[in-house]
Formats: sequence, structure tokens, C-alpha cells
Amino acid sequence: MSWRLQPDLYYSSLYAVDLDELERRGITAIVIDLDNTIVPRDTRLLDDRGRQWAARTKERFQLAIVSNNTQSYPPGMASELDVLLVAPAMKPLRRGFRRAMELLGVDAARTAIIGDQIFTDVLGGNRTGITTVLVDPLVANDLPHTLLLRRFEALIMAGRHPLA
Repeated sequence: MSWRLQPDLYYSSLYAVDLDELERRGITAIVIDLDNTIVPRDTRLLDDRGRQWAARTKERFQLAIVSNNTQSYPPGMASELDVLLVAPAMKPLRRGFRRAMELLGVDAARTAIIGDQIFTDVLGGNRTGITTVLVDPLVANDLPHTLLLRRFEALIMAGRHPLA
């Protein structure tokens, strides 16, 4: 079970992720978490840096948002970025990841998840057989249950440092 909680790659932020490394691993599609990965938690505005990252990434990979968020803004965010959206994805269940891969027309071997949570993004991605990329959250504030889980994440990641 513990291997399911370990990411394949770990970076300090979305913007530090080595896209060349993902290509070397045969990745052609990226599913990305929304809250605290590309937009700060409780923020409904995507900044220029996030827009630029998405535009550059879409030049090399298929891209979709896979989010547990049930609020009204994820569809607008996906529309603004011109990417597919699966929400609510119910991560760590496999069905949201599988739906995104189906929509993108890719298999697990060619897909990566980039997200900020071990117990949703990493666990769900590992259960689905896709490459998992953990990034540090954009901001420290989060939902109460997520803050509790962050304590366990710190124990899981003890001694492991971001690649960049």
C-alpha cells in the first residue's frame, strides 16, 4: 500500500515540472489538478503564469483538468484554458482518471497526473497506473480535512526533496 502513496516525481511547483522528463517517459497526455496546483485554493482567477504554463504545455501534450471541486468555477477555468474537464472526479477513485483518458484517447502508460495531494492525486493516479507527479501546494490554506491529511503527507515525504 505504501508504494501507492509515493509519487513517481516530486517538484516544488507546477512551474518546476520538467516536461522534457515526462516526454522521455513516453507521456503524451497530462491530467492536472485544479485547486492549489494551478490556481491557489479558494481563488477563482487564473493568473498569467498559469495561462502561459497551460499554453506551453498544450503545444507538447494533451491536457485536461481532473478536479474534485464541486463549485461552479471549474468549467469556466477549463473553458478559459481550452482544455477538457472531469469534475467532480472523486479522486482517489479511478473513474475520473479513466474518464479523462477516454476523452483524450490515451492509455495509462502515456498519461501523467500533476497534483498537490498524495491522498487524492498520487493515490488515485497510482491506482490507475499513470505516472504521478506531486507538486507542493501553491498556498498553505486549505480545507480542514486536507490540512489534517497534509500532516500525514509530510510523514510520507520525510527526507524526500523536490527535484526542482
